[in-house]
Amino acid sequence: MKRKILGWTVLLVSVFTVSSIKVNAEGDSEIISGVDVSVTREINGVDPASYTSPIMTRSGLQEVKVDIDKWEEEIKKDYLNDNPNFEGDVSIISMEEYEDGKQPEEYKNRKLEELLESEQDNIVQARGAAQTGPNLTHGAIAKAYLFFDNGRGGLIMADGSGFKVSGTKAGTAGHCVYDKEHGFGWVKTATLNFGFRKDPRVGWIASSVYKVNKMTTNNDWIKSKDHTQGIRSDFGSFHISRSSGSVPPNVAMLTTPPNSLKNAVSWGFEAKSRYLTRSTVDVTTSYIRSDWFNWVYQDRLGIMYGGMSGGPLFDGAGRVIGINSSEMNDANRTKVYTKINSSAYNQIIAN
Repeated sequence: MKRKILGWTVLLVSVFTVSSIKVNAEGDSEIISGVDVSVTREINGVDPASYTSPIMTRSGLQEVKVDIDKWEEEIKKDYLNDNPNFEGDVSIISMEEYEDGKQPEEYKNRKLEELLESEQDNIVQARGAAQTGPNLTHGAIAKAYLFFDNGRGGLIMADGSGFKVSGTKAGTAGHCVYDKEHGFGWVKTATLNFGFRKDPRVGWIASSVYKVNKMTTNNDWIKSKDHTQGIRSDFGSFHISRSSGSVPPNVAMLTTPPNSLKNAVSWGFEAKSRYLTRSTVDVTTSYIRSDWFNWVYQDRLGIMYGGMSGGPLFDGAGRVIGINSSEMNDANRTKVYTKINSSAYNQIIAN
Protein backbone atom coordinates (compact mmCIF):
# COMPACT_ATOMS: atom_id res chain seq x y z
CA MET A 1 0.00 0.00 0.00
CA LYS A 2 1.07 3.57 -0.59
CA ARG A 3 -0.40 6.62 1.08
CA LYS A 4 -0.62 10.05 -0.58
CA ILE A 5 -0.57 12.55 2.25
CA LEU A 6 -2.68 15.68 1.93
CA GLY A 7 -1.44 17.95 4.71
CA TRP A 8 1.12 18.48 7.44
CA THR A 9 0.59 19.27 11.11
CA VAL A 10 2.97 19.35 14.04
CA LEU A 11 2.92 17.31 17.25
CA LEU A 12 5.81 17.30 19.71
CA VAL A 13 6.30 14.22 21.89
CA SER A 14 9.12 12.44 23.65
CA VAL A 15 11.49 9.94 22.12
CA PHE A 16 10.81 6.21 22.22
CA THR A 17 11.54 4.12 25.32
CA VAL A 18 10.32 0.68 26.34
CA SER A 19 10.10 -1.17 29.64
CA SER A 20 7.20 -3.06 31.25
CA ILE A 21 4.52 -5.34 29.75
CA LYS A 22 0.76 -5.55 30.38
CA VAL A 23 -2.29 -7.07 28.66
CA ASN A 24 -5.17 -4.77 27.83
CA ALA A 25 -8.90 -5.53 27.78
CA GLU A 26 -8.80 -6.61 24.14
CA GLY A 27 -6.10 -9.18 24.82
CA ASP A 28 -3.29 -7.28 23.08
CA SER A 29 0.10 -7.37 24.76
CA GLU A 30 1.57 -3.91 25.28
CA ILE A 31 5.10 -2.82 26.15
CA ILE A 32 4.68 0.36 28.14
CA SER A 33 6.90 3.30 29.03
CA GLY A 34 6.30 7.02 28.46
CA VAL A 35 4.63 7.68 25.11
CA ASP A 36 5.89 4.51 23.42
CA VAL A 37 3.66 1.44 23.41
CA SER A 38 4.50 -1.54 21.24
CA VAL A 39 1.30 -3.48 20.53
CA THR A 40 1.10 -7.06 19.28
CA ARG A 41 -2.11 -8.53 17.87
CA GLU A 42 -2.48 -12.29 17.52
CA ILE A 43 -4.58 -13.58 14.64
CA ASN A 44 -5.84 -17.05 13.80
CA GLY A 45 -5.68 -16.33 10.10
CA VAL A 46 -5.70 -18.82 7.27
CA ASP A 47 -3.15 -21.62 7.16
CA PRO A 48 -1.62 -21.68 3.65
CA ALA A 49 -1.23 -25.46 3.99
CA SER A 50 -4.98 -25.66 3.31
CA TYR A 51 -4.66 -24.18 -0.18
CA THR A 52 -1.09 -24.87 -1.34
CA SER A 53 0.72 -27.95 -2.61
CA PRO A 54 4.39 -28.59 -3.48
CA ILE A 55 5.55 -28.80 -7.07
CA MET A 56 8.95 -29.36 -8.66
CA THR A 57 10.23 -27.03 -11.36
CA ARG A 58 12.12 -28.16 -14.45
CA SER A 59 15.33 -26.96 -12.81
CA GLY A 60 14.68 -29.18 -9.80
CA LEU A 61 13.61 -26.42 -7.40
CA GLN A 62 10.72 -27.01 -5.05
CA GLU A 63 7.99 -24.39 -5.35
CA VAL A 64 4.39 -24.04 -4.27
CA LYS A 65 1.19 -24.18 -6.29
CA VAL A 66 -1.46 -21.84 -4.90
CA ASP A 67 -5.11 -22.84 -5.33
CA ILE A 68 -6.77 -19.41 -5.48
CA ASP A 69 -10.33 -20.78 -5.22
CA LYS A 70 -9.43 -22.74 -2.10
CA TRP A 71 -7.62 -19.71 -0.66
CA GLU A 72 -10.77 -17.63 -1.13
CA GLU A 73 -12.86 -20.37 0.48
CA GLU A 74 -10.59 -20.47 3.53
CA ILE A 75 -10.53 -16.66 3.88
CA LYS A 76 -14.33 -16.52 3.90
CA LYS A 77 -14.57 -19.49 6.25
CA ASP A 78 -12.20 -17.75 8.65
CA TYR A 79 -14.39 -14.63 8.55
CA LEU A 80 -17.56 -16.61 9.30
CA ASN A 81 -15.86 -18.47 12.16
CA ASP A 82 -15.04 -15.12 13.76
CA ASN A 83 -18.50 -13.69 13.01
CA PRO A 84 -20.97 -16.53 13.67
CA ASN A 85 -23.96 -14.18 13.72
CA PHE A 86 -23.29 -12.80 10.27
CA GLU A 87 -25.82 -13.87 7.64
CA GLY A 88 -25.14 -13.40 3.96
CA ASP A 89 -22.29 -13.62 1.49
CA VAL A 90 -18.78 -12.53 2.36
CA SER A 91 -17.35 -10.38 -0.46
CA ILE A 92 -13.83 -9.20 -1.25
CA ILE A 93 -12.87 -5.97 -3.01
CA SER A 94 -9.57 -4.19 -3.48
CA MET A 95 -8.54 -1.15 -1.47
CA GLU A 96 -8.49 0.83 -4.71
CA GLU A 97 -12.13 -0.11 -5.38
CA TYR A 98 -13.06 0.83 -1.83
CA GLU A 99 -11.38 4.23 -2.21
CA ASP A 100 -13.36 4.72 -5.42
CA GLY A 101 -16.58 4.35 -3.42
CA LYS A 102 -17.34 0.74 -4.31
CA GLN A 103 -18.91 -1.58 -1.74
CA PRO A 104 -18.16 -5.30 -1.26
CA GLU A 105 -21.79 -6.31 -1.82
CA GLU A 106 -21.50 -5.02 -5.40
CA TYR A 107 -19.02 -7.82 -6.08
CA LYS A 108 -20.60 -10.71 -4.19
CA ASN A 109 -20.40 -13.03 -7.20
CA ARG A 110 -16.84 -12.17 -8.21
CA LYS A 111 -14.11 -14.71 -7.54
CA LEU A 112 -10.85 -13.79 -5.85
CA GLU A 113 -8.94 -14.95 -8.93
CA GLU A 114 -10.84 -12.42 -11.04
CA LEU A 115 -9.76 -9.70 -8.64
CA LEU A 116 -6.14 -10.84 -8.78
CA GLU A 117 -6.27 -10.94 -12.56
CA SER A 118 -7.77 -7.46 -12.76
CA GLU A 119 -5.02 -6.07 -10.53
CA GLN A 120 -2.17 -7.93 -12.16
CA ASP A 121 -1.39 -6.18 -15.43
CA ASN A 122 2.15 -7.57 -15.57
CA ILE A 123 3.60 -4.11 -15.95
CA VAL A 124 7.12 -4.06 -17.36
CA GLN A 125 8.49 -0.55 -17.32
CA ALA A 126 11.38 1.75 -16.52
CA ARG A 127 10.97 5.26 -15.12
CA GLY A 128 14.14 7.15 -14.41
CA ALA A 129 16.20 5.08 -11.98
CA ALA A 130 13.34 2.61 -11.33
CA GLN A 131 12.63 -0.67 -13.08
CA THR A 132 9.72 -3.10 -12.86
CA GLY A 133 9.87 -6.47 -14.58
CA PRO A 134 10.32 -10.26 -14.43
CA ASN A 135 14.11 -10.12 -14.38
CA LEU A 136 14.14 -8.28 -11.05
CA THR A 137 14.33 -10.72 -8.14
CA HIS A 138 15.11 -10.52 -4.45
CA GLY A 139 14.47 -13.67 -2.44
CA ALA A 140 14.00 -11.91 0.92
CA ILE A 141 11.14 -9.64 -0.21
CA ALA A 142 7.53 -10.85 -0.08
CA LYS A 143 4.29 -9.66 -1.61
CA ALA A 144 1.89 -9.20 1.30
CA TYR A 145 -1.84 -9.74 0.80
CA LEU A 146 -3.69 -7.93 3.59
CA PHE A 147 -7.40 -8.34 4.29
CA PHE A 148 -9.21 -5.72 6.39
CA ASP A 149 -12.71 -6.17 7.81
CA ASN A 150 -15.22 -3.40 7.03
CA GLY A 151 -17.55 -4.76 9.73
CA ARG A 152 -20.41 -5.51 7.33
CA GLY A 153 -19.41 -8.81 5.74
CA GLY A 154 -16.87 -7.24 3.44
CA LEU A 155 -13.15 -7.82 3.24
CA ILE A 156 -10.95 -5.11 1.77
CA MET A 157 -7.82 -6.54 0.14
CA ALA A 158 -4.71 -4.38 0.13
CA ASP A 159 -1.28 -5.04 -1.35
CA GLY A 160 1.93 -4.41 0.54
CA SER A 161 5.50 -5.64 0.83
CA GLY A 162 7.62 -7.16 3.57
CA PHE A 163 11.22 -8.23 4.11
CA LYS A 164 12.34 -11.35 5.98
CA VAL A 165 14.75 -10.73 8.86
CA SER A 166 14.66 -14.16 10.57
CA GLY A 167 12.93 -17.50 10.43
CA THR A 168 9.97 -16.09 12.35
CA LYS A 169 9.87 -12.34 11.60
CA ALA A 170 9.40 -10.03 8.64
CA GLY A 171 9.56 -6.24 8.71
CA THR A 172 6.97 -4.00 7.07
CA ALA A 173 5.30 -0.61 7.41
CA GLY A 174 3.04 0.14 10.35
CA HIS A 175 0.14 0.92 8.02
CA CYS A 176 0.47 -2.56 6.51
CA VAL A 177 -0.61 -4.08 9.82
CA TYR A 178 -2.79 -1.31 11.26
CA ASP A 179 -4.85 0.97 9.01
CA LYS A 180 -5.48 4.51 10.19
CA GLU A 181 -6.56 6.22 7.00
CA HIS A 182 -9.80 4.29 6.52
CA GLY A 183 -10.39 3.38 10.16
CA PHE A 184 -10.14 -0.39 9.64
CA GLY A 185 -7.58 -0.88 12.38
CA TRP A 186 -5.79 -4.24 12.49
CA VAL A 187 -5.47 -6.51 9.49
CA LYS A 188 -7.98 -9.38 9.73
CA THR A 189 -5.79 -11.95 7.99
CA ALA A 190 -2.58 -11.76 5.97
CA THR A 191 -0.30 -13.94 3.89
CA LEU A 192 3.29 -13.39 2.72
CA ASN A 193 4.04 -14.84 -0.70
CA PHE A 194 7.68 -14.99 -1.79
CA GLY A 195 8.25 -15.27 -5.53
CA PHE A 196 4.51 -15.12 -6.22
CA ARG A 197 3.60 -15.18 -9.91
CA LYS A 198 1.33 -16.81 -12.47
CA ASP A 199 2.98 -19.48 -14.60
CA PRO A 200 1.23 -20.01 -17.98
CA ARG A 201 1.66 -23.78 -17.64
CA VAL A 202 1.00 -24.36 -13.94
CA GLY A 203 -1.07 -21.42 -12.71
CA TRP A 204 -0.39 -19.40 -9.56
CA ILE A 205 2.86 -20.42 -7.89
CA ALA A 206 5.30 -19.10 -5.28
CA SER A 207 8.75 -20.02 -4.06
CA SER A 208 7.34 -20.11 -0.51
CA VAL A 209 4.23 -19.06 1.39
CA TYR A 210 4.23 -17.91 5.02
CA LYS A 211 1.37 -17.77 7.50
CA VAL A 212 1.09 -14.62 9.60
CA ASN A 213 0.42 -15.53 13.24
CA LYS A 214 0.84 -12.16 14.91
CA MET A 215 1.45 -8.54 13.94
CA THR A 216 3.28 -5.83 15.83
CA THR A 217 3.40 -2.09 15.51
CA ASN A 218 3.86 0.75 17.98
CA ASN A 219 1.46 2.97 19.82
CA ASP A 220 3.04 6.12 18.45
CA TRP A 221 1.81 4.99 15.03
CA ILE A 222 -1.61 3.88 16.29
CA LYS A 223 -2.27 7.00 18.38
CA SER A 224 -0.92 9.60 15.98
CA LYS A 225 -3.50 12.11 14.76
CA ASP A 226 -3.19 11.03 11.13
CA HIS A 227 -0.94 9.15 8.76
CA THR A 228 1.37 12.11 8.17
CA GLN A 229 1.95 12.61 11.86
CA GLY A 230 2.85 8.94 12.29
CA ILE A 231 5.32 8.56 9.41
CA ARG A 232 8.24 8.76 11.84
CA SER A 233 6.98 5.54 13.47
CA ASP A 234 5.46 3.85 10.40
CA PHE A 235 7.11 0.51 11.09
CA GLY A 236 5.73 -2.89 12.03
CA SER A 237 6.38 -6.59 11.74
CA PHE A 238 4.78 -9.89 10.88
CA HIS A 239 5.33 -12.94 13.09
CA ILE A 240 5.49 -15.69 10.51
CA SER A 241 5.79 -19.43 10.05
CA ARG A 242 6.65 -21.17 6.80
CA SER A 243 3.84 -23.29 5.44
CA SER A 244 5.44 -24.62 2.30
CA GLY A 245 8.21 -24.04 -0.21
CA SER A 246 11.87 -23.14 0.09
CA VAL A 247 13.41 -21.01 2.86
CA PRO A 248 14.02 -17.39 1.71
CA PRO A 249 17.19 -15.61 2.82
CA ASN A 250 17.20 -13.07 5.63
CA VAL A 251 18.31 -9.45 5.37
CA ALA A 252 20.24 -7.47 7.98
CA MET A 253 19.14 -4.12 9.39
CA LEU A 254 21.37 -1.20 10.32
CA THR A 255 20.48 0.41 13.66
CA THR A 256 22.50 3.59 13.07
CA PRO A 257 21.56 4.66 9.53
CA PRO A 258 23.47 7.55 7.92
CA ASN A 259 22.00 11.04 7.72
CA SER A 260 22.03 10.85 3.93
CA LEU A 261 23.01 8.32 1.30
CA LYS A 262 23.39 8.38 -2.46
CA ASN A 263 22.36 5.34 -4.51
CA ALA A 264 20.26 3.73 -1.82
CA VAL A 265 17.85 1.16 -3.26
CA SER A 266 14.15 0.84 -2.51
CA TRP A 267 12.39 -2.46 -3.27
CA GLY A 268 8.73 -3.46 -3.24
CA PHE A 269 5.88 -5.03 -5.21
CA GLU A 270 3.97 -2.64 -7.43
CA ALA A 271 0.30 -3.28 -6.69
CA LYS A 272 -0.77 -3.65 -10.32
CA SER A 273 2.09 -5.93 -11.28
CA ARG A 274 3.28 -9.41 -10.43
CA TYR A 275 6.80 -8.06 -10.49
CA LEU A 276 9.15 -6.36 -8.10
CA THR A 277 10.13 -2.73 -8.52
CA ARG A 278 13.65 -1.52 -7.78
CA SER A 279 14.22 2.22 -7.41
CA THR A 280 17.63 3.87 -6.92
CA VAL A 281 17.31 6.96 -4.74
CA ASP A 282 19.42 9.64 -3.04
CA VAL A 283 17.96 10.00 0.44
CA THR A 284 18.49 12.72 3.01
CA THR A 285 17.12 13.11 6.51
CA SER A 286 13.79 14.88 6.18
CA TYR A 287 13.10 18.20 7.89
CA ILE A 288 9.56 18.51 6.53
CA ARG A 289 8.23 18.17 10.09
CA SER A 290 10.03 19.05 13.31
CA ASP A 291 8.25 16.25 15.18
CA TRP A 292 9.72 13.59 12.90
CA PHE A 293 12.89 13.90 15.03
CA ASN A 294 15.19 13.11 12.09
CA TRP A 295 13.68 9.60 11.94
CA VAL A 296 12.52 9.92 8.32
CA TYR A 297 14.34 9.96 4.99
CA GLN A 298 13.06 11.83 1.97
CA ASP A 299 13.77 11.65 -1.76
CA ARG A 300 12.26 13.60 -4.66
CA LEU A 301 13.44 11.65 -7.70
CA GLY A 302 12.71 8.00 -6.96
CA ILE A 303 9.57 5.95 -7.56
CA MET A 304 7.20 4.61 -4.91
CA TYR A 305 4.24 2.81 -6.43
CA GLY A 306 1.20 1.65 -4.51
CA GLY A 307 2.01 -1.77 -3.07
CA MET A 308 5.63 -0.93 -2.31
CA SER A 309 4.77 0.15 1.25
CA GLY A 310 6.60 -1.99 3.77
CA GLY A 311 9.40 -2.82 1.37
CA PRO A 312 13.03 -2.22 2.41
CA LEU A 313 15.37 0.67 1.66
CA PHE A 314 18.89 -0.78 1.36
CA ASP A 315 22.31 0.78 1.69
CA GLY A 316 25.18 -0.21 -0.62
CA ALA A 317 25.96 -3.27 1.51
CA GLY A 318 22.41 -4.62 1.27
CA ARG A 319 21.44 -3.66 4.82
CA VAL A 320 17.99 -2.23 5.56
CA ILE A 321 18.23 1.44 6.61
CA GLY A 322 14.59 2.39 6.08
CA ILE A 323 11.07 1.20 5.21
CA ASN A 324 8.98 2.46 2.29
CA SER A 325 6.25 4.59 3.82
CA SER A 326 4.51 7.16 1.64
CA GLU A 327 4.46 9.55 -1.26
CA MET A 328 3.60 13.07 -0.16
CA ASN A 329 1.04 15.07 -2.08
CA ASP A 330 3.32 18.08 -2.50
CA ALA A 331 4.60 19.68 -5.69
CA ASN A 332 7.66 17.39 -5.74
CA ARG A 333 5.76 14.16 -4.93
CA THR A 334 8.33 13.64 -2.17
CA LYS A 335 8.86 10.02 -1.16
CA VAL A 336 9.41 9.32 2.53
CA TYR A 337 10.95 6.31 4.26
CA THR A 338 10.82 5.53 7.98
CA LYS A 339 14.37 5.07 9.29
CA ILE A 340 15.48 1.90 11.05
CA ASN A 341 16.39 3.43 14.39
CA SER A 342 17.00 1.29 17.50
CA SER A 343 13.29 1.24 18.40
CA ALA A 344 12.28 -0.03 14.95
CA TYR A 345 15.14 -2.55 14.95
CA ASN A 346 14.23 -3.99 18.35
CA GLN A 347 10.53 -4.20 17.54
CA ILE A 348 11.00 -5.88 14.18
CA ILE A 349 13.60 -8.34 15.42
CA ALA A 350 12.47 -9.12 18.95
CA ASN A 351 8.80 -8.40 19.73
